[in-house]
Amino acid sequence: MKGAIDWRFRPPFGSYLGGAMYPNGSDRTMDDAIQLMDEANVSIGVCPFRKGMDNADCIALAEAYPDRFRSLIHVDPWDGPKGLEEIDRYVLNGPAVGAIAEPGQIFIRKPMPADDKMMYPIYEKCEKENVLLTLTYGGMACRDPELYNPSYIAHVCDDFPKLKIVISHGGWPWTAGICHVAYNHEFLYISPDVYLSRTQPGHMDYVAAASGWLSDKIIFGSAFSFGGLIDLKDTVQNCIDLMPESVIEKVLYYNAAGLLGLEPFKKYNPIG
Repeated sequence: MKGAIDWRFRPPFGSYLGGAMYPNGSDRTMDDAIQLMDEANVSIGVCPFRKGMDNADCIALAEAYPDRFRSLIHVDPWDGPKGLEEIDRYVLNGPAVGAIAEPGQIFIRKPMPADDKMMYPIYEKCEKENVLLTLTYGGMACRDPELYNPSYIAHVCDDFPKLKIVISHGGWPWTAGICHVAYNHEFLYISPDVYLSRTQPGHMDYVAAASGWLSDKIIFGSAFSFGGLIDLKDTVQNCIDLMPESVIEKVLYYNAAGLLGLEPFKKYNPIG
């Protein structure tokens, strides 16, 4: 089986150190992280940057580990034109494979729904330039779960029908609702990462979706390392144990590889 692509991997590198992933620095080296990847059969880590991190780290990461990591630079809607310039600098003219925004998360100045018009310049830029966009959408780092209502994502997909979006944290806790949006929109993908865990309510909605109509649109992620709380090998094995054998390789590798241009991109025909 091909090595997995992990859509939410935070290595002990650059401005990841000292943040939420490694709050006290790290006694784990990059060699340690790559060894853990090898043991878990993870071939590539897709590294999302967050508000407060240095997007320029994507250059150093690509130069040091060109075969193992891909970067998503952070774009903050409150930064205005500066954020769009970062897309030019690090994606269109640099090594990053895409951008990530976190409209509902507590890490930006004031959280907002995904369809807030402040987000629209980011969507317009990414759609026009064919830039892959990940949205952290779901999870615990939000005080109002309404900000994760899947209807907001449906509005964005309607307004930007050619924009490729990956939903990190899987829209949790609105698990069935986000699957409904993915059924009906060609370029919306779901990466549940830690919310695929057996301990999370609603995790079987992702399994059911991957077992049926969304087999080409569910993407593996681990959320490694989150302060050392994530066991990478166990996270991969959990995905293998939960998913039907017929879709394991899609979820672990092919769906992400198609978006990254490592494999042929598979067209999805919306249900509705």
